[in-house]
Amino acid sequence: MRPRDLVEGRAGRRNRADAVPHGTGWQISVEKPRKRARFPQSALPHRIGDLHRHAYRPGTARPASLSLQSRQLDPGGSRQGTADRGGVAMTAWRRWRVAIAAAALVPAAPALGSGGDPEWFPTYIDINGGSPAEQRQFFSGRLGVVLPAASDGMLFAQWRLLHGLSVGTEAGAGLAERCCDFEAYGREESGFDKWMTARKLIRTAPQIDYIRTERYTDDYRWIAACHSDAMDRAAATLRDRVRSHGAGSPYVRAWLGIQDAVFDACANEKATLPALPSNAPVWLQKDYAYQHAAFTFYSQRFSQAADLFGAIARDPQSPWQPLGLYLVARSRYHDQLAAPSPEHLRLAREAFRSVQSLPAGSDGPAEVRAFVRAIDYRERPDELMRELDSELAEPALRKDTVLALRDYMSLNRKRDMYGDLADWIITIRTSAAAGDVEEAQRNWSQTLDLGWLIEAVERAEAGQAPGHARDRWTKTGDPAWLIAALALTRTDDRSAGEMAREAERIPPDHPGWLTGQYHLIRLSIANADPAALRERTDRVLARRDLSRSDRNLFLGVRAQLSASIDEFARLAQRQPDCKATKPGFCASSHSRLDDRYVALTSNGFVGLGEESRAVIDRMPVSTRIDLASRADLPADLRKDIALTSFARAVLLQDEAAIDRLAVILPSLHPTLAQEWKRIATTRPGATRRFVEILAMAKMPGLRLDLADYQRPRGLHRDRAPWSQWIMPPGGNALDQPRYAPAGAYSSDGIRGRYGYGYGYDQGAEADLTCRGKCGAGGFPLHVPPFAAPGVAQADRERLRTYPAGVYWELPPPPPGSIELWEEMFSYAKAHPDDPATPEAFYWLIRIKRWGGSNTDVGERAFNMLHRHHPQSEWTRKSPIWF
Repeated sequence: MRPRDLVEGRAGRRNRADAVPHGTGWQISVEKPRKRARFPQSALPHRIGDLHRHAYRPGTARPASLSLQSRQLDPGGSRQGTADRGGVAMTAWRRWRVAIAAAALVPAAPALGSGGDPEWFPTYIDINGGSPAEQRQFFSGRLGVVLPAASDGMLFAQWRLLHGLSVGTEAGAGLAERCCDFEAYGREESGFDKWMTARKLIRTAPQIDYIRTERYTDDYRWIAACHSDAMDRAAATLRDRVRSHGAGSPYVRAWLGIQDAVFDACANEKATLPALPSNAPVWLQKDYAYQHAAFTFYSQRFSQAADLFGAIARDPQSPWQPLGLYLVARSRYHDQLAAPSPEHLRLAREAFRSVQSLPAGSDGPAEVRAFVRAIDYRERPDELMRELDSELAEPALRKDTVLALRDYMSLNRKRDMYGDLADWIITIRTSAAAGDVEEAQRNWSQTLDLGWLIEAVERAEAGQAPGHARDRWTKTGDPAWLIAALALTRTDDRSAGEMAREAERIPPDHPGWLTGQYHLIRLSIANADPAALRERTDRVLARRDLSRSDRNLFLGVRAQLSASIDEFARLAQRQPDCKATKPGFCASSHSRLDDRYVALTSNGFVGLGEESRAVIDRMPVSTRIDLASRADLPADLRKDIALTSFARAVLLQDEAAIDRLAVILPSLHPTLAQEWKRIATTRPGATRRFVEILAMAKMPGLRLDLADYQRPRGLHRDRAPWSQWIMPPGGNALDQPRYAPAGAYSSDGIRGRYGYGYGYDQGAEADLTCRGKCGAGGFPLHVPPFAAPGVAQADRERLRTYPAGVYWELPPPPPGSIELWEEMFSYAKAHPDDPATPEAFYWLIRIKRWGGSNTDVGERAFNMLHRHHPQSEWTRKSPIWF
C-alpha cells in the first residue's frame, strides 16, 4: 500500500449536523389580500432573495468547537430587528424558542442533512427520498408529495423542483446525506468498527471497548472532535504496518499505543502522548511526527499543531508530507476560531492560499472553498449571504451545494430577517402543536415543566404559520407557498374548503400536482362523496412512477375510503423501506425494525399501515375475525388480528367468537395448539374459561389493540411484560368508549414531551396517514364506509372491556373488579387434578414477577405448586417466587 493511500485527503466534508439550535418564526402582514392568486405556469423568482430583500446585519463572532471536519460555524447570538422591504422579522415567540433550545439543549428544528433518529417501527414514508434508485429519480426531477418533515437539504431540493429548477444527482447526494456520523444499519461498518477490528491484529493490545470522540464545550454542547474517517485512516495504517513489519514487532505495538493516546485526546483534556521509543526505526519516527501533530491538534493547541504539520510538509521523506500544508491550514483555521485576532486570521487565509496553489490532484485544494467560506461566515456575513443567495438560485447546482445551503440557513436563522427560501422552509416545517397558548403558559407556570413552555411556543407558531403561508401565496402567486399553505391547513380550519379548491386547480403537469391531490383528498374526505374520492385516489395509484413512499401514502388514504372488507384487506398492506438482512430484522439505510410489526412474504416484508391498524382496533370482534380469516393477508398479520380479537372475546365472554377463533388460531399460532384444541372441544364453562386464560398467560405481549400488542415469538422467548387483565363485575367497565390514541400506533407517538414525562405527541395523534411528515395540517383518522355500520357495536364492546397494558390514562376499574389471573388461580386451586394446573401456577409466578398483577397471586401460586405438586416439572422450574 502506498503511503498516499493511507492519507485522509477528503476530510473536508461538512456533513455533520449544525452545532447550534435552530428556530422558526415569521411576522404576519396585516394587509388584506387584494384578490385570490391564480396558479401561474411559472412563478420562479430570478433570485431566491427577490421576494424578501433585506439588509443583513453582522453577528457577534465567538469561537467554534474543535473538529477535523470542515463544518458549519455558529456566528453567535442573534440580534433583534425589524422587517425591511418584505423581509420577515424574528418574532418574540421565535426568540423564546431560541433561548429555550439553548438552555435546554432541545433542537428547535431538524438540522440540515438530518433525517431524524433511526425508526424501530416500519418506515412506510421516507423523508430521506427512499432507496438510492428513488433518490436518483427524485434529484433528476421526479417530485412526489412534498414532505415538510424532511431536512433542510431535502426541502431545498423540493423547493427547486417546484420551481422547475434542476437539482442533479451529485448535488442531491449531499443534500440527502444524514447528519452526525450516523452509521445506518445495512451500510458498511463504521470507522470505529474498522479501528477496533484492526487493533485485534495485535494480540497483546490492551482491551478498549469504547472511544469517546466528543468534547463538552463551555456553552453546554457536545461537539465531535474526532470523526469516523480519522479511524478509517488509522485502521488502514495499522494494517499496513503489520503487513510490513509484523504483528509481533515491538515498534508496531509502540505505534498502536501512541495512536490510542491520539484518540484518547479527542475527549480527554488530560491525555498524554507516550515518548518515541529509543532506537525507533525511521518509519516509526515519521509516523510519530504525524501522530504528535495530530495529538497536539486534538489537544486544541492549534498554533503548535500548525508548526508540527509545517515541519511534516517540509519533509520529503515523510509519507504524510502530501497532507502537510492542508493540515497546517486547518490548524490555522481552528487557531483563529479559538483565539480570534487579526494576526491569526491573516495566517489562516495565507495558509489556505498556499493550499490553493498546490498542483491539481493534491490533497486540500478542493476543500479550501469550504474553509474560506467558513471564515467569511464570521468575518463578512453580509457579502457571504449575497453570494449564497445567488449560488442557490443558479440553474445548475454544485456538488457541494449542501455547504452553501447550510450556511445560508444558519445565517437566516441567526439573524432577524428571512429570505424567501429560508422563510418557506421554516414555515412549512411548523409543528402541528395547535391549541390554546394561554393554557400551555398556565401549565408552564404551575409545573415549571420546560416542555410546556416549548409547547406554548409551538402553539403560538402553529397559529401563525397557516395565515402567513396563505398570505405569501396570495401576494406572490408562488406555487411553493400554495403547497406550504396546503400542508399547514387543518381539516377543521375555516379555509379548508377554499384551500381544497386551490389544490384542485394545480395543473396535472406541474411538479406540485401530486402534493395537491393528497391535500385535496385530505381536506375533503370528511364531507365529499366517497365514491368520487375513491376514483380520484385510484387514478393516482394507477400511475407507474410513484415512489414506494408515495404509493404507501395514497394506499393509506384509499384504505380509509374502502367500500368493502375485501378492498380494505388489500389496501391496508404496505411495503416498508427495508429488506430482510438476518432473521428477526428488517433493515434499510435508515432504520432497523423488529419483525414483530411486519410479515415476511415472498415479495419481501409487508406490514399494516398505522391508520389501518387503528381502523381495525375500532372494529367489532366479529369483523376483526372476518379479517383474520382472509387468506389474502399474510399469516403473521392475520395472527396479530386474531390474537387481539381473542383477548377481546375472552373479556367479553363471547363464546361464539372464541369458537370461530379456535378454528383459525391452530394454524396461525401453533405454539398453543394444545390450548386451542382443548378450547374447541370443551363446552363453555369454568374449565374452558380456565384454558382460555391460561392461553393468555402464555402470551405476555397480548393486548386488546394492535397499538401496544407485541407478537408472541414462542414460549419463554417473549420479553414483553404481562398485562393486568381486569374483569369487571358486570355491565359496563367504562363510562365511555376508550380507544388507543392515534399516537400509540407509531414510533414517534410514544415518547416524552421533550424528555419531560410521557405522553402522545399531538402531531402523531392527529395524523396516522402520513405520521405528521406531510405537514402540520394532519390527516385525522377516517373510518372507511364499509366499517362505519359496525362502529356502534364496537363502542358497546369497548364499554364492557377494561383495557390493559396501555400507556394512556384510564379511570379506576369499577368496584368489585378482579384480575383474570385471580380467576385462573381460583380454578387451579379448586382443581388440583387438572393436568394444566401445575403449569398455571408456574405462569402465575412469572406474571407476578414481571408486573402483570397487583396482588400476591405469585406467592400463593408458588406455595400451592410446591405443596401439592412437588414432583412436577413446573415445580422444578420455579425454585423461587420473586
